[in-house]
This record gives sequence, structure tokens and C-alpha cells, in this order.
Amino acid sequence: MINRDSNLPHARKEGLLIEDVQDETLVYDLDGHKAHCLNKTAALVWKRCDGQKSVRDIAQILTAELGVQTDEQVVWFALDQLGKAHLLQRRIQHPERARLSRRQLIQRVGWAAIAVPIVTSLLAPTALAGLSCGQFTCVPVNNCPTLSGCICSGSPANCVAS
Repeated sequence: MINRDSNLPHARKEGLLIEDVQDETLVYDLDGHKAHCLNKTAALVWKRCDGQKSVRDIAQILTAELGVQTDEQVVWFALDQLGKAHLLQRRIQHPERARLSRRQLIQRVGWAAIAVPIVTSLLAPTALAGLSCGQFTCVPVNNCPTLSGCICSGSPANCVAS
């Protein structure tokens, strides 16, 4: 028997800092040290992923909120990007489709291309990576998780960061 709930998308909320800025949502993943920028469409999809709504339900909500007819392929495209960015509790795959590229999706939705969901991600440096010791660069010793175990390289005395 197929578990129908297994294809209900559920957004990850733990370990994330979330900030809405105009029509975009910025998400910082504290565990993966990645920052993600979700455009309006991707953010609307992500915010509706509560583990209760189907892809069809989310597409209907998008149509109402964007004022543009939105089909399920737009939602699946967003879910694919959100899954790659680790913003879903688990990635879900459409059981009957091959992945569409952004170009194929734009060709499919035509003039409604403004509704194409976009998730842009970048790796953010950790606080340790930005640490300096005067004119020297601090490097971790034995993969230290705290500053107290770091030694500055390039220093004749290999000073310990305080």
C-alpha cells in the first residue's frame, strides 16, 4: 500500500533564521552555514509546506495569491529547489515526471514566467573563518570548535587566540 502522506511536502524550520524582506524571504541555515534567498513564488510554496497540503493544494493557493494561473509543475519545480537547499524535512520526488529545467518551465508557463520559483544559495563563512590575530590569520588546531584551541599561523611565536 502506498502512503499518500509521503508526498506531502513539509518545510524544515529547525536550525534556520528566517527574515522576510519585501517580496523575498532570506533563510540562513545555522547547521549548513548557507544563506538562501527565496523569491516570492518559492517563498509562498515553502511557507505552505506544512505536511498537510498536497502539491495541487499549494498550486491553487499560488494561483489565488499571485493572481496568475499556476500549475502543479511550478510547485514541483520549487519543491525540487527547496529540497536541494535542504529547506524541506525530506526531499520529495514527483512519481511521474522527469525534472524540468528552468528553461523548460518558463517555456511551459509562458507569460506567467514571473511566477517561476527561484532559490539562490551561497555558502556563508563561519565565525571562526573570519577570525584574525592581528596581522596573522588564525587557523584551527585539531579542528577546534572554539577560539581557545586556535593558533595564529604566520606568527613567529604562534600566538594563541584569546
